[in-house]
Amino acid sequence: MNHRFDSDLPALYVPEGFAEGASIALAPDEAQHARALRLREGSSVLLLDGKGHRASGSIERVEKRGMVVRCGAVSFDGAEAGPYIALSFGLLADKSRVEWCVEKGVELGVRQFLPLESERTEGRLHRGRLERVAIAALKQSQRSWLPTIDEPLSVAALAARLDGLGRVYVCHESAPLENVLAARLVAERPSRALVVIGPEGGFSDSEVETLAHAGCEIVSLGDTRLRAETAALVGVALVSMLGTGDAT
Repeated sequence: MNHRFDSDLPALYVPEGFAEGASIALAPDEAQHARALRLREGSSVLLLDGKGHRASGSIERVEKRGMVVRCGAVSFDGAEAGPYIALSFGLLADKSRVEWCVEKGVELGVRQFLPLESERTEGRLHRGRLERVAIAALKQSQRSWLPTIDEPLSVAALAARLDGLGRVYVCHESAPLENVLAARLVAERPSRALVVIGPEGGFSDSEVETLAHAGCEIVSLGDTRLRAETAALVGVALVSMLGTGDAT
């Protein structure tokens, strides 16, 4: 993993992109964030567009209702986090647990979230809130890629759209303990991987069969009982550490 964390610089999100030498007026929300950080004219910052680019910058001008930054040298992180990681998770009734999962997933390098509405799903997607959580996590962790958050889909719909996602690992208690995810990752070293986690209560037997029939690997996270969001992050962390390759 070659993710860079420039911990001495506050990060600002500039989704419209930037070019070296350009002066950029921050969006109102981002200008408010910069004020909360007590940034002043001349303060050094890190600019992130969420599409792989990062740049050095400085506060050029503080205005009554906004702020302007000057962009410095720009770089592109093509393989910034090693493998391309997607996470599909069953929605939970407690939205704070879903938000925590998204926040930590961004920190670990997830590039795509695919929420699931399965037979045992109890919650619903609060997409606008999750997008704000993801942006905040992007800046805090100084990742270069803001993940996409898809609309919720059924297990059957997920099974029909696996092309391009690489290896697909469904973490489920029915998998034999000898078929643990870590061992599969060491053997396969994927550059792209989708981790699939069920809702509270897990997938039904028919849903597991649907995913297995679609070519997914049914794997174990070990014999420890984990909450759904914890299992999701264990799976993502393992892929982040053990996956490999330029998977832009």
